[in-house]
Amino acid sequence: MIENVTETKYYSHKQFLTLSAKKNNKSVKSDQELLKAIADKDTKAFLEFYDRHASRVYRQLVSGFRDKEAAEDFLQDFWAKVWISPSFLLTNEEGSTTPFLHCYTLRRIADFHRSRVACQEILLSAPVHAEELTPAYSHVLEDMTMKEIMTEISRIVDTLPERDWMIYQLYHHEHQNVKTIAEQLSLSEGTINNKLSSISKRLRKRLKPAYSALHWAAIMATLPGIFP
Repeated sequence: MIENVTETKYYSHKQFLTLSAKKNNKSVKSDQELLKAIADKDTKAFLEFYDRHASRVYRQLVSGFRDKEAAEDFLQDFWAKVWISPSFLLTNEEGSTTPFLHCYTLRRIADFHRSRVACQEILLSAPVHAEELTPAYSHVLEDMTMKEIMTEISRIVDTLPERDWMIYQLYHHEHQNVKTIAEQLSLSEGTINNKLSSISKRLRKRLKPAYSALHWAAIMATLPGIFP
């Protein structure tokens, strides 16, 4: 029975939808309020939170994983984690966890494909190729591949705190502007700009020592969006 939600991981997505439909007495509680109730092991709150977000998360993961069985396996563990320790889900000032869930699933998709040695296809929406470099620098990078550089950038970005990672992904890979990101995450535009600047400095600090001055100048010129 669903009343024993500690068995969450044994329910399929379809079973959960059926069970949540039976308890479809929707409230006006925010995600933040529901998560607090889930932390107190409120079954009704868990089912309401599931009913609110499950279909969207399911579609995003199945589409991103490109492997329905693997996505469903991940989701079983994900919903078990929500029940056991919901504090990992962040909410914005409006009490919504939707922006976080979106970026969280993107990160898990990237992790999945990285394990299959295919993360670049997922993380890089607009990869830069050597033939697209400006003439002044194309000869400098002829012994390097942009894929290698971007792989290293992705590796460093993946060590960022969750919210910083979200900001980077929304700005560089979903091409959202600062104002839109600020509204979505309920942060000030100044905070978003500061975060992006801090991330660029972190990337520069980690990458620059590995390249000669000439190579670094070429990288800076080729990737002005990442290294303004």
